[in-house]
Amino acid sequence: MSGAARLRRLRLACWLVACALGVLAAYASRHDMNPDGVSYLDLADAWRRGDIPQAVSLYWSPLYSWLLAAVLALVGPSARAEFPLVHALNVLLYLGALASLEFFLRSSAPRPAAGGEAGPSETARTVWGHALFLVGALGFVTLRQVTPDMLVLAVVLLAAGLLCRLADGAGPAAAAALGALLGLGYLAKAVMLPVAALALVLTAVAAGGGRRAWPRVAAALAAFALVATPWIAAMSSVAGRPTLGENARLNYLWLVDREYHAPFLSYPGARPAPWPLAHPPRRLLDAPATFELAGPAGGTLTIWYDPAYWHRGAPVRLDAADQLRAVARGVRAYARLGLRLLPLAVGLVVLFALLGGRRAGAWRRREGVLLALGAAPLAGYLLIHVEPRYVAGPLVVLGVALLGLVRVPAGAESRRLVGAVVACVVTLQVVPLAVDTVYHWAWLQTRAAGAPAVAAEPWRAATGLAALGVRPGDPVAAAGDYFQAGWARLARVRIVAVVDRREPLGCLLDAPCRARVVAALAPTGPCAVGPLRPVRRAQRGVRANG
Repeated sequence: MSGAARLRRLRLACWLVACALGVLAAYASRHDMNPDGVSYLDLADAWRRGDIPQAVSLYWSPLYSWLLAAVLALVGPSARAEFPLVHALNVLLYLGALASLEFFLRSSAPRPAAGGEAGPSETARTVWGHALFLVGALGFVTLRQVTPDMLVLAVVLLAAGLLCRLADGAGPAAAAALGALLGLGYLAKAVMLPVAALALVLTAVAAGGGRRAWPRVAAALAAFALVATPWIAAMSSVAGRPTLGENARLNYLWLVDREYHAPFLSYPGARPAPWPLAHPPRRLLDAPATFELAGPAGGTLTIWYDPAYWHRGAPVRLDAADQLRAVARGVRAYARLGLRLLPLAVGLVVLFALLGGRRAGAWRRREGVLLALGAAPLAGYLLIHVEPRYVAGPLVVLGVALLGLVRVPAGAESRRLVGAVVACVVTLQVVPLAVDTVYHWAWLQTRAAGAPAVAAEPWRAATGLAALGVRPGDPVAAAGDYFQAGWARLARVRIVAVVDRREPLGCLLDAPCRARVVAALAPTGPCAVGPLRPVRRAQRGVRANG
């Protein structure tokens, strides 16, 4: 069998393993829903209705909600089938990211180098790249979360591949494709705006600088502006002022200043604000602490559907001590990620120790470009906040680029050494991930056979509200962990008031306490309070009005 045929079979095997694990992970979590996913689904509904003022968000980027709107309009699922359908879409995005990895690996394939030096073989790069991808896509982004991060992963990998092609001499057409792709990345997630700026600089570097670079940079910039400008104009129109969105400001407030916390970190009104908000949640009751969240913003959970509205008036405060604390938290987060990537890191150290790195004169421009594209976003996240799903794309690019810097002298012995190290690394890195994926699926299947599935809890909560007489569109109050609002999305109700989750939930089962809550909620209009935590107790909702 020829080397090309073996490589094709290896790629097919990698694809089959990746597809099987991805489908299994998505199936096991098909009923899961996270707070971001609820907001994206609400935005998708607004786009389907043509309600532009409600659909244009200063915080949430539009591309993922557009995809959700298209799928929901095409299939028209029942409420119970909605979450599984969303996870099916995420599987398609996962497969798209897998195809993007293939494009990146082919575009970054090593070229013959001077002095007999070469990088690792295509076999080693294929196995290494797919191992990194599985860790990034299934371990960091995951298919349990309903977010646009899988889209971002695909965009980063495609952008890395296009930069490699530009470094190899591709013309302005490839640069224009890169610019349009970066524009789509910005529409997927606002954090891609600084990444796009970085990629435009790297376009000039990849093209060799000078006069040769300018046509390519201009083509990329024009294509990016063509894709991104309409959305920027829409946000500016809704805000009544020029704006690139509120994502950066709000995340800095929540994660660095820590003055106004996001709802999942601290409950609204739980402590005095250092500056007055334009639209603060209204405290209805002190014991138990109860707040009204009603406002012009739509969505299932209005405070998370339009965070910009609820945090209007909060100024960004630049403080060196706060920034240093944020960096320290980021360093600790990267240390935890490093432990999860320990086999890959040790494998790289072993390869560089035994074989050394390629001489600087032998490096192609594209190696430097890939290192910058991988490392710079990691440094940027370090300043604000580090989460695994945020850094998956840069880590895959950086890992492939670092492997490409390993010097592999001509000869079968060196290639066998690289192959052995890569095989050990992949075994130690991927097998635990595969076992965890299969175990999670098997555990849910076993539980479902003898008891109600954990995944069905949001649906049981929604049907519990219906049994209380709550109808789609009704306003409700939530007790317990109100931020996990999948049950409210399934019931098609709006959470307009909350009882602080730090309050003992047993209070609502006490008649005098329950009477105080009902009386406080009566003027705001909620027809029920629910669910309690855990969700299985949703049927114990408290009737308030009607």
